[in-house]
Amino acid sequence: MVGHMGPLMRNPFDFFADLRASGNVIKIYIGKRPIYFLTNARLAHQVLVKDARSFRKGMVWEAVHPLSGNGLLASGRELHRR
Repeated sequence: MVGHMGPLMRNPFDFFADLRASGNVIKIYIGKRPIYFLTNARLAHQVLVKDARSFRKGMVWEAVHPLSGNGLLASGRELHRR
């Protein structure tokens, strides 16, 4: 496996819980693709609400969205703002 898939698949809860100790913005790799996680609530609010138009959800979101539905993180701007 390439990147962080091994630790993520072995224990996903601990993997995500441990990200916070590494900083506010964490880059991990799923295969060869970088994925960024925000571990700070203010920073997440900045990205998801205040500056949402400046960010794309990306290829991973596009692939997973049909399966994940329209939850808070998966919904587009108009649906999210309701």
